[in-house]
Amino acid sequence: PPRYRPPRGQRGQSCVVCALRLVVPFVSIGLAVDGGVAYDGHAGAERAAAAAALSGVIVMPQQFLAADSIPAGAGNDATDRAIREAKRNGFTVGVNGVTVTVSRYTDPITNKIQDESLQVTVSRTVPTFFMDIFGIPSITVSRTAVAQYLKPLKLGEPCLFPPAGPGD
Repeated sequence: PPRYRPPRGQRGQSCVVCALRLVVPFVSIGLAVDGGVAYDGHAGAERAAAAAALSGVIVMPQQFLAADSIPAGAGNDATDRAIREAKRNGFTVGVNGVTVTVSRYTDPITNKIQDESLQVTVSRTVPTFFMDIFGIPSITVSRTAVAQYLKPLKLGEPCLFPPAGPGD
């Protein structure tokens, strides 16, 4: 009696199917790892930009209105203070593609420059681990923060935001 033999063309097919089924978990893990690294980079950039803007806005608006009276690099102007604070938060200019941009804030609706507002943009190049296989060796993370200088109130001066009344 003849024995049934499977066709030779299907030998090893289960190995190929199992190998293909393993690709999906590895790609998912790779995306999760690189996504986590990018998320951490964005969070760090957010903290550094906010801290830099708050640190530099203290000397506003003098930096841009009286720039000639403050020597560059003296550490007394908003730009130097913002860059120094970004460095404290791990964003040293020139290292790993880090850039820190400090400028006055321009209102996007009215297109007017706000002399009392400081805008700081912090960016960094973050290397990827698994996405490098697909030709994406790094991701650039960037965050912008804006801080506004509010003049101190003098004793007896009315405040900007009056306390809410009983009907509010």
